[in-house]
Amino acid sequence: MKKTIALLLCLCMLACLFVGCASTSTTEKPTSETTTTETAASGTSASGNKVLKIGIFEPLTGDNGAGGKQETLGPQYGNYVQPTIEIGGETYDIQLEIVDNRTTAENGPSAASELVNRGVSIVLGSYGSGVSMAGGKVFEEAGIPAIGIGCTNPQVTSDCSVYFRVCFLDPFQGTVHANYAFKEMGATKAYTLAMLGSDYDQGLVYYFSEAFKGLGGEVVSEDFPEGNANFVSYINNAMADGADVIFCPVSTNYAQLIIEAAAAQGFKGAILGTDTVDNNMVLESTKGKDVRLLVTTFYQEGGSPEFDEGIKKWLNENPDMLTNNGGNDMVSAVTAMGYDAYFTALEAIKAADSTDPAKILEALPNVHYEGVTGVVEFDDIGDAKRDAAYIKEANPEIIYLTGGYNDIANIILQAQKIGLNNVQFVGPGDVLLQEFLDLVGTSADGIILGGTTPVYSDELLTEEAFGKTVVDFKNRYNELYPDSTCDGFAACAYDAAMLAMQAASHVGTDDGMALVKEIETMDYDCVSAVAMHYENGNTVVKDVCIYTIKDGKFTNY
Repeated sequence: MKKTIALLLCLCMLACLFVGCASTSTTEKPTSETTTTETAASGTSASGNKVLKIGIFEPLTGDNGAGGKQETLGPQYGNYVQPTIEIGGETYDIQLEIVDNRTTAENGPSAASELVNRGVSIVLGSYGSGVSMAGGKVFEEAGIPAIGIGCTNPQVTSDCSVYFRVCFLDPFQGTVHANYAFKEMGATKAYTLAMLGSDYDQGLVYYFSEAFKGLGGEVVSEDFPEGNANFVSYINNAMADGADVIFCPVSTNYAQLIIEAAAAQGFKGAILGTDTVDNNMVLESTKGKDVRLLVTTFYQEGGSPEFDEGIKKWLNENPDMLTNNGGNDMVSAVTAMGYDAYFTALEAIKAADSTDPAKILEALPNVHYEGVTGVVEFDDIGDAKRDAAYIKEANPEIIYLTGGYNDIANIILQAQKIGLNNVQFVGPGDVLLQEFLDLVGTSADGIILGGTTPVYSDELLTEEAFGKTVVDFKNRYNELYPDSTCDGFAACAYDAAMLAMQAASHVGTDDGMALVKEIETMDYDCVSAVAMHYENGNTVVKDVCIYTIKDGKFTNY
């Protein structure tokens, strides 16, 4: 269990400690949509309910201001969805206290002190590891628990007893990028670019470089000073070194400048960015440019359709929030993570049944929350137990879609909405369903779909192509179930039943192993695949069916 600390100083002592060094951070007042109440002098809200204060520790200005605003949107939307909580048999209004840490470690302590002085019970944030580590010292001294959202440096939690986090760590995403670049992209030489003095940048460069060199690749590294505005020379250096990829785990502002320089100089390799680069403004900056950008991220739109639909509606009803999201309703990964962090905090508060930070801190290690980005649980250090990352590509040529037909349909519709039109979508045969066509209409025209089962339509299912057995099955199914559409799932279910019955009749026993051995050797004329047989209990498919969609209908590719 993560170690906890005693509350060494009371709030009045802390107030004395910070006399003469009042916070210079700016504070964004939440709108009525994100904060349900204003606290009266009595400690109750205008509604008469008691108030629970949750601190939001984020950069709203500075190099990471754009990312910080998107990360803040998660708790704000969470507060809109659930603005109250039951504690000790009483209803509390949840009030978000938002302060601007202005991106830098220098401003982190004063912003953190502001939250302590406001009497928050728990803190969420920050976007950026350096400022999180700086603020963490203040939260630790005050005994206030914090849940990091997008701060990925290992030291955030390892060096602070009160810090937890819902995101994966830099060693993980650095290694993911190195493996993807070397094994999937065929890159053998990488150029890394990071800001001097940035714990986040330098840490990720180290983890990426170690993993990439361990695979047999070569790495050339350079650093740039804070405030640098011209990256042309760095891009030229990368090109002169023959780099296949540029790994740049930098802030949103610098990422846009690097993309501009890479496009201007004609860099033909790929730019690899980390979670900070997964930002709507950065992704928008690639439009119309001959540049390839891939980023590691925590969440991909379409992962939770219900969440995506809800927050998009909320964003479009709140102009200020839409502006903070970069001017569109694309769902940012850090927003989804912030939403999960908010509800993870509520789970800890409910478990503690108290607003006391010490009791909430004690409850946090045992929290289990099933969020929109996955299950949130903590290890002994306070890190989330995550073992997967998304790799998102801007301006891709081909996108392979996985998941259920609802998820894939939603992704295609969203891609059309944001103008992602020059992309070849490829998907599995699982979506060869009328239900899928009903959802996408002509939006999926041109998609390539491959599977082992055919489309069971009069136009595409012919005896010449698939044989009489398959056609007879389709015709008989349509006769028996005129209100249903014959598809691959129905055919697979039919084959499973027929295989079991025929095997039982052949062996004359209900012994399970005897049935298995018989099925593996049977000559069965199936209706769910072009041609197949069994080996060691698994289906071995010899052929596949390839289709596309034209005018909202399946057709042969």
